[in-house]
Amino acid sequence: MLKARVAADLPAAERPTVRVLDEKGPAFAARLAALKAEKGAAFTICDVDLPVR
Repeated sequence: MLKARVAADLPAAERPTVRVLDEKGPAFAARLAALKAEKGAAFTICDVDLPVR
């Protein structure tokens, strides 16, 4: 890595747009329920992988 920049320090026009699944929405709830059913007692919060664009 030759260079790293913090997005908050970039001018607004250069900042990337990042979208993350809303953790309060029904899609997240369904995804979480499916994970819990699949993993059972072995489920941990580390199993949750949110889709990001």
